[in-house]
Amino acid sequence: MFWNAQAILAQQLPKEIEGQKITIQGRIVSIPTQNKFNTQFDLHASHFVYQDQFYPFHSKVRLKWYVKDNQILSVAPDQLWQFTVKLKRPHGTVNFTGFDYAKYLFSQRIIAIGNINRTEKPIWLDSSRDYHPQTIRYQLIQHIKNLVIDLPNAGIILAMGLGERSLISSQQWNLFRQTGTSHLVAISGLHVSSIALVTFFISRRLWSHLGNVALWLPSIYFATIVTLLAVSFYVFLAGFSISAQRAFMMILGFLMPNLLDRHLSVSHRISLALAFVLLYDPLSTLSAGFWLSFILVSTLVYFSQFIHLSPIRRKWYQASGIHLRTWFVQLILLQAILSLVAFPLSYYFFQTPVILSPILCNLLLIPLTSFIILPAIFFSILLSIFSTWLALPVFYFISDLLVRLFKTVHFIQGIEQPYSSLLHTLATNLNLFTISLTLFSLFTLFAPRGFHIRWLGLIGLLPLFFTISTPKTIQHGEFAFTVLDVGQSLATVIRTQNHQLMYDAASQWMSKSVIVPHLKTQQFRHLDLLIASHGDSDHIGGVNVIVQNIPIQQILTGATEIGRIQDFLKVPLQQQVPIALCKAGQQWQWDGVYFEILHPTRNYRNRNDRSCVLKITGKNHSMLLAGDISSQVELSLLSKNLQADVLIAPHHGSKTSSSTPFIRVVNPKVVIFSTRYLNHFRHPHPDIVRRYQRFNIQTLNTAETGAIHFDPNSHDFLKPILAREQRRQIWHY
Repeated sequence: MFWNAQAILAQQLPKEIEGQKITIQGRIVSIPTQNKFNTQFDLHASHFVYQDQFYPFHSKVRLKWYVKDNQILSVAPDQLWQFTVKLKRPHGTVNFTGFDYAKYLFSQRIIAIGNINRTEKPIWLDSSRDYHPQTIRYQLIQHIKNLVIDLPNAGIILAMGLGERSLISSQQWNLFRQTGTSHLVAISGLHVSSIALVTFFISRRLWSHLGNVALWLPSIYFATIVTLLAVSFYVFLAGFSISAQRAFMMILGFLMPNLLDRHLSVSHRISLALAFVLLYDPLSTLSAGFWLSFILVSTLVYFSQFIHLSPIRRKWYQASGIHLRTWFVQLILLQAILSLVAFPLSYYFFQTPVILSPILCNLLLIPLTSFIILPAIFFSILLSIFSTWLALPVFYFISDLLVRLFKTVHFIQGIEQPYSSLLHTLATNLNLFTISLTLFSLFTLFAPRGFHIRWLGLIGLLPLFFTISTPKTIQHGEFAFTVLDVGQSLATVIRTQNHQLMYDAASQWMSKSVIVPHLKTQQFRHLDLLIASHGDSDHIGGVNVIVQNIPIQQILTGATEIGRIQDFLKVPLQQQVPIALCKAGQQWQWDGVYFEILHPTRNYRNRNDRSCVLKITGKNHSMLLAGDISSQVELSLLSKNLQADVLIAPHHGSKTSSSTPFIRVVNPKVVIFSTRYLNHFRHPHPDIVRRYQRFNIQTLNTAETGAIHFDPNSHDFLKPILAREQRRQIWHY
């Protein structure tokens, strides 16, 4: 692992090249994904040229090619291109919880990301090679996409059959996450194992009936070889994704002893599979899928050895008039245990507190997916190569079956709604200690009958029902606040003793990946108020996502922005959230902390100048949040009480804001810029940073520090906790 990590770090982009125009050449090594704004793909570069100097650069970079007016770009895998680009090191947002994009890029061995310059025309140097695997797969994806594009679940069919997930809607993804069934629609260990299981069973049975041939080559050898070939082909269809490769190595670890005449126990085969996976890709441990795969497979193997109905229970069922097959009862028990084990793990990795939905959904979907839907998709893809009109009825059958299944999943999801608050309470008590204790307790509780102290497992589950680690109590008159790292957006969370407020909601994507996980992890049951300062998407884009996940009592926003929130974002009147204008002079008090809206005083033509300006005054400290106001508005506010210890810099530190008179009147000790690393706006502008520093004001930039938390219980409130310092990893450049 150390060797692999150092090899990636040794190839990192030179610092002086970041953000500069360079000419890069290489082959496309991924299936391009396109939306209405851009096309994204991975390029394996051979070299780049900077200031007429040639640099060898044998590395993988992720590029975005922005398009105009839904323009379709003719880029395909294995094409050789020359682009003019601006690159930067993988520099994702870093918060105290939530998705770590830099970690993901590191595990994919992507050492730079960037955009293609639209002012200089790219040069197409060479077309795709006809027999290259990526070219064949791309042509097959386009062929199948044209066949199924009009079907209701075309995205699911493409995802399960070819690993192409671009057509899956956000509503479908939300359903999968909320019911714990995401693994069913992405080619993963489940799909590869299903193909392996079906192929092994059928090929062994058929070969064993061929008489003397089976004496020449034993059926177990033949079945192992055929299974490995079938799995290899399916991994090829999946585009050799990391998860598919890992699943293939697991299957190889399980089946290899058959070819070597080694009779290993299942636990030894799991260990061998683990060794194969780690030797093949030591960075697998950075993936949540790695841990979930091996923990759940080990759990399944362990409990399947002794989960059965005793004769006494079987007689009791029969006497009660319950006629159930033994295997069906065992299946339900195993699925229940797997869901109990997956509950703490799924919340730890994905902040998804569900337990009943996975039991019922997986009990229904896993057999149907593994033995009906997936083989049917696999068969129809092969059939479509030879005859389109024969494959279409199969695709229609699959789509109709998926429609019926999703209706069932929606029904099951509704069953769990009344218990969501209890599950959320359990989930908020989860940390690494309670997860380990819970898993140990479950294995103790469901241990074999000879283990006479199984009841001790119940004691180990008690910490789930009692809050062990709660947020530190905030004293009356004090407030804590966190500026989240949301790129070129803004999202600030303020907390008093008994109330919670958010100022701005960042973009939709940042709200999903950063804000909602943060609020759930910090045990926010609701928000008393959400202030969407003005109508720019980097400030209100995530309102809809937050409303869907966290109850909100009221929304305040800048003048004339109510219609934009209601109509453009569709937020919501259906959620019955009252939305009102923020106006200068509005005041309220929570737990001894004073809140005052200082602006807007009137309806400005410029949207930025309509930003809500909020002053928060506690017993010992104060802060000012200025939205995106310009220097013109700043000057109009000078007569007000602006003095604050902490200032969120107006307009992310742009050159049109942070005037000298404004800085002098506010007189902050700390100023915070919420920006994205090497953003094209050049925020914060160097002149503005120097202007604050001339007043001996400490400057903090979320692009450099990650999320910033001010804790009133710390010995020095003005020395905040920085996420990049607290979560420092080798992939955090």
